[in-house]
Amino acid sequence: MRQGLAYFPGINQIVEGSISFAVGVSPSTATLTIAPQLHLTAEIGTLVFFDGETTLQWPNAKLLTNSFERNKSGLVWRLAIVDRRWLWQSSGGGGEISKGANLHYEDNSLIRVTEATLQDLATACLLAMGETDYDVSALPTTERPEVMWDKALPAAVLEDMCGQFGFNVVLGLDNRVRICRVGIGAELPETPDVVTSSGALEIPAIPRRICVVGPPTRYQVDMELEACGIENDRKNTIKAIDDLSYKPDEGWEWADLYGYDCIDNLKERNFALQSVFRYYRVKFPLRVPGFVDSHGNDNSEVQYPWQIRIEDTQCEYVVEDWNISEEQRRCSAAVIGGIFYNEFDGGTGNNVRTFNIAPYQFDPVISYDEQEDAALHNVNWHLGGEMQLGSAKWHYVVFDRPIYSKPSNSEYGIYAPAKLVLRAAITILDPGTFSPVRHYFYRDTEVGNRGEPRYEFYPDLYVWFRYDYELGIVLSNLDMLQERANHYLDGLINQYQTPRPQSITYAGLKYIELDGAIQQISFSVGKSGCATTVSRNSEQLRHVQPLTYRKLMGSVKSGLRENRANRLTLHQYQLRAGTP
Repeated sequence: MRQGLAYFPGINQIVEGSISFAVGVSPSTATLTIAPQLHLTAEIGTLVFFDGETTLQWPNAKLLTNSFERNKSGLVWRLAIVDRRWLWQSSGGGGEISKGANLHYEDNSLIRVTEATLQDLATACLLAMGETDYDVSALPTTERPEVMWDKALPAAVLEDMCGQFGFNVVLGLDNRVRICRVGIGAELPETPDVVTSSGALEIPAIPRRICVVGPPTRYQVDMELEACGIENDRKNTIKAIDDLSYKPDEGWEWADLYGYDCIDNLKERNFALQSVFRYYRVKFPLRVPGFVDSHGNDNSEVQYPWQIRIEDTQCEYVVEDWNISEEQRRCSAAVIGGIFYNEFDGGTGNNVRTFNIAPYQFDPVISYDEQEDAALHNVNWHLGGEMQLGSAKWHYVVFDRPIYSKPSNSEYGIYAPAKLVLRAAITILDPGTFSPVRHYFYRDTEVGNRGEPRYEFYPDLYVWFRYDYELGIVLSNLDMLQERANHYLDGLINQYQTPRPQSITYAGLKYIELDGAIQQISFSVGKSGCATTVSRNSEQLRHVQPLTYRKLMGSVKSGLRENRANRLTLHQYQLRAGTP
């Protein structure tokens, strides 16, 4: 077996040395056994291994520790030297990256100026790490993960982000950084200098199903509204106007909407002025297109108001955005339409002459007559106040003026409640678990029943459903999100691949690059000979911690350094900052 030599600045006599070189952002370690000397003059330099034919170099390597040992040869020193990835760690400076990318408004529409691909984000991290020679071409260009990095450690967030998609950060022997797909890489060469070759079969514990899930599913619903008002009780309860205790004897049809002189009690009169024909609440049960209940029924009903949270937007996109990608489109604002009398437009009757208010038959906020307009314009409205528990809105709408319709027969009075529909997005609480309804993308592992499924959360898997009246079907973005979910599932499945580990020891120094499959290489030089041991789909050299452990500890250290227990979305950041 060929002998080899090792060099490091300031060290006079190196007896033997070994290197364990592995993938990831944590530095690998070389161990040098040297004769005692008075001083170690260099702390940082280039570590060189040479066997007469092949030269391996670690530029910017750092002397980490020095220990003493007495053996049969006498007193020797053992030095631990780490590769240049020590510069990526916080202890070595590490740099910082502050960047928000692919941020979304509350309606889940992308803030376009923040758009960045996965390759763009990896490049930004590498530049923040001080790298100039790198290759990120293996990363998909279709993915745009939402990130909010605030003074983050670039190497840590790079490894975390790449790991979500099934990629490793690899520093090669050529001193170049590459992003490699886990499990994909070169085969180990079977050459005459092979000393030993071994293999094995590792069978990981695989869950029966892998699931990825996003935020609560959004459903666009046309919610029929009924006129309501504030009751004169201690709780200011919202009731239908015909159930109010101060309803006039002759009914609301003949009341003066701007005076209510027919109500003697001053407090009740103020309640009437504030709420009657101005407050409209959602009628239940509410049929939701796309909602599948616990019994598997499509387009199921929501029975109770506490089950839904009403948003200020629709799932439908702004028309002007139809010529851009779906991910960039903005959601339209919530809209109200129906049958009402617009007293400021000079009309003598209701805005729509014939109208079927029931959803799923005709579009209730669009009129099919050019002379009629079913949408409510030039009227300010907002959703009711916040509930005491949680962030769900009360399920009523407040107008800035009375909204009513004109009875077709004057014998029935002057005023009647308007027939209104609120079109908005909602999220739903499951009546069984009282937790938000979410859509799960999953993949069975085909290994039978081995434990419970594994669930992972990804905030960009935002699912919506809405009904299209022209096509008569329920639309969704599931097809668009399925491709993205597949990338996440691929990365998670790769963690459970059944690898066929292989380890080969070669005589001399063998130049073999690390990649997604070849995850660790060990070199040794000294009087006893020079050898290279390469591991494929395994990390059998246990004096280097396994990659999963190194990633875990890197995440823990990064979290302690930056207090990043919860990575903020834009909305969470705004809430913590106290902005609306």
